Amino acid sequence: MLQDIMRFISTAIAIYMLIIFIRIVMTWVQGAQYGRAMQIISSITDPYLNMFRGIRALQIGHVDFSPVVAIISLSILSNITTQIAYAGSVTFGRVLAFTLSAVASAFFFFVTLFLILTAVRLLGIWFGANSTGRFWITLDRLLQPLTFRLLERFGRSESMTYPQALLAFGITLLAILLLGRYLVTLAITGLVQIPF
Repeated sequence: MLQDIMRFISTAIAIYMLIIFIRIVMTWVQGAQYGRAMQIISSITDPYLNMFRGIRALQIGHVDFSPVVAIISLSILSNITTQIAYAGSVTFGRVLAFTLSAVASAFFFFVTLFLILTAVRLLGIWFGANSTGRFWITLDRLLQPLTFRLLERFGRSESMTYPQALLAFGITLLAILLLGRYLVTLAITGLVQIPF
């Protein structure tokens, strides 16, 4: 009986995550939010998404990461309910492992994304691309706050040019990605083995 309930909850969470994803994608389409279908989707998803929108730490520059955190939270819950549905139980160690895995996956996705964007911006600078173009301005608005915030923590931001800061930022991201994945894999392996 418990397994059937957990399967139902897991399926419901997956459908709800899909609806949230549709809601997020439709905000990128100009004028799409005014249709009747979008109003229904908004009324279903916005109460949940609004719980995360007020968190200032999820606002970095002009980018709002609150929908990502909302989806990660649902993903963790879905993993737990799926585990209970198939195994009949779940251990505290597995819950911690699921949580760490979901958070780490999202974190490493964004580290990789910013590493790629940093590489694109550096290539644009080195090949003399016109920095007044809309694409480059948007990229700089996204990268500059993160680049200098990270480098300020190391006390290096004042003595660097923007290309030097981007290069240091890219190297830091690559180190975080490689070392972080290794450490997370070790941690997940250890957490799964917790017997309770």
